[in-house]
Amino acid sequence: MIKGMKKQTRFIPAEQAYLSIFTWLEELQENKIQVDCVLYNCIMDVCIMYRDIEKALEVYEMMNKVDIEPNYVTFGILIKA
Repeated sequence: MIKGMKKQTRFIPAEQAYLSIFTWLEELQENKIQVDCVLYNCIMDVCIMYRDIEKALEVYEMMNKVDIEPNYVTFGILIKA
């Protein structure tokens, strides 16, 4: 059964997955699904891994716009940038 599932699994390239994160986040916001600081931190961290500091700052601004309070991890990620 696991072998059959493995054959059906379709992997997408990392860059495509990276770009789809932002579409997914926008969909969550449009559908009024509450997300927390941890999710925003994870997305900002991925942005930094891709050396996309501008996008990380955009995510930080999104976070502030929906009144999610940053924590020490958030600031650590931004300092890392």
